[in-house]
Amino acid sequence: MKSLKIFIFTVLFISVSSEIFPQSFYFTYSGPTSVVVPYNSNVATATYYFTYYNPGNITLIRPRLTIEFDGTTIAGAICEGNNIYLPGAYSFSLTPGTHTIKLTLSDLGQQSNDCTEANIWQEVEFQVIAYFKVRNENIFGGGSIYVDNYTSTKTSPYDRTAYASFSYAIGAIDQDYGGYHWVWNSSGINNSKWLREPKNSGAIDYSFNRNTTYTVQANDKDTKLIAGLRKIVKPNFQNSFVSLGNGGVITVNNIQYNSPTSTFDVVELNPITAQAIGGLILNAIYYSFDHWSDGSTSAYKTFNPGSTTTYTAYYKGKPSRYDLNLGYNLNLHTSTVVGEPITLYWNEHPNTSVTKYQIWRKEKYNGVTSDPHLLATVNRGTTSFTDDDFNYTTIKNQYMLYYDVRPYYIVENSYADALWMPVFAEYPFYKTTDSTLILSSGYDNFISNYPNPFNPITNISYSIKDAGLVNIKVFDLLGQQVAELVNEEKEAGYYSITFDASKLPSGIYLYTINSRSFIQTRKMLLIK
Repeated sequence: MKSLKIFIFTVLFISVSSEIFPQSFYFTYSGPTSVVVPYNSNVATATYYFTYYNPGNITLIRPRLTIEFDGTTIAGAICEGNNIYLPGAYSFSLTPGTHTIKLTLSDLGQQSNDCTEANIWQEVEFQVIAYFKVRNENIFGGGSIYVDNYTSTKTSPYDRTAYASFSYAIGAIDQDYGGYHWVWNSSGINNSKWLREPKNSGAIDYSFNRNTTYTVQANDKDTKLIAGLRKIVKPNFQNSFVSLGNGGVITVNNIQYNSPTSTFDVVELNPITAQAIGGLILNAIYYSFDHWSDGSTSAYKTFNPGSTTTYTAYYKGKPSRYDLNLGYNLNLHTSTVVGEPITLYWNEHPNTSVTKYQIWRKEKYNGVTSDPHLLATVNRGTTSFTDDDFNYTTIKNQYMLYYDVRPYYIVENSYADALWMPVFAEYPFYKTTDSTLILSSGYDNFISNYPNPFNPITNISYSIKDAGLVNIKVFDLLGQQVAELVNEEKEAGYYSITFDASKLPSGIYLYTINSRSFIQTRKMLLIK
């Protein structure tokens, strides 16, 4: 095989355009020595422009410009095809890194069509660098940031042209953005830091210094450097009382404030403590803490706010029996006329949303106390109630009564807590039968036992308001009758009978009363 005819020396060019030599056939070119691959792109385009010269008007056979890229012929191969290939321009798609371009100008010569006899008129080889971008931004996206120095700011995000091993300065700036003030936090909780986030990968810690230097790595194309500033959030705190609003007091960081409070400056996710103050009495309503706006039921709570927000302590209200600010006291008391029916007296509740009162009573007889039962409900405006079932006495005997008057708060459908007042009493009896008192009149129907649970004896107390046949039976849970305690005619009145379960096994038992105007079943628990 014959060697190629070479008419000029191979020349390596590293400038953007070639020199012109006094040759018979040659070319010049122009184009970049470097390009930048845009952020979030894979390649950059480098275009080169060519001009051809044939001052001697040489007859050229299939002249060609052969283009090699990184050692591979990509256009105008000498021995391929029969057409002329002298492009005016050629564009390369460059990935990040250094690339080699070689340009060879040739023709087949005047004596032969053999490509191996081609004339090589000119060869040019040069390199082009494709840089890439590293993005520098604040954690909130916009704002200002230092890149390259700490005196002139850049707009975030700022894409820095870079290449492997290149180092440059980065710095974070305290600033206002998006309704918040952002700071470089080093308090020890949720500290600020620079994050390095390679493309398609999670962020990793880079530096805890506000100002630092970053050295670019070879795989850093489209990497983000994120300044982890922390925002100053401004939480405030308040109470919430149904129908009364947000008043009262509340404790924040161990200092008491009026509700609602002003805002507090807190670095996001840093702690701030608050305590809802229970036992508040407002307008004669007793308020107890129920829950915070985040659902927490602990009155003392540490919050870690991530944004400006209002934390609300919600309260539930029920009537109070006193209010020192209003000079109010329910002052439940009784009449003191011995031998007369017991009359209860109390003061009107000052809150007009207290619309009624419940009157409760329980009896203690021979050391056994009955379950509470409701005697009556009276409307607001009524401040007394007469219990004709018992007479007042100052002598301690077998009977002790306990009374309670409970105001009702319609706004929250709540009653005051129970608070029992003891009273010495006697029955207004007119005869006795086997040591059982038969009362004159005015009794409610009720039945209860005490103690409950019991072992093995319990006392069943009952009253009937109408005379007639009374039947009391005890059953087990299978419905089997285990005892019949009463089955006889009774006058209206209050009675008590002892149930001895010493021969029965432990368990739940049902006792029922069936009288002229009263049928009821209740449970009792025998524990041995």
